[in-house]
Amino acid sequence: MKVQKRPCLHCKPLAKTLFKPIIQNNYYNDQNHFMFELDHVQEANLISKFSSFVLTLNF
Repeated sequence: MKVQKRPCLHCKPLAKTLFKPIIQNNYYNDQNHFMFELDHVQEANLISKFSSFVLTLNF
């Protein structure tokens, strides 16, 4: 299933030190593999982090 998303915020990139604690549980097999699916809590936390680095809003 494809999900189409339209960006509404343009943000500065997040430093790894800011986003890695949020997605830490997605790493497995001695940090060599990563599960890309995010749960709702991870998604909300990442959006919150990105929101503090907003460059422009698109409506």
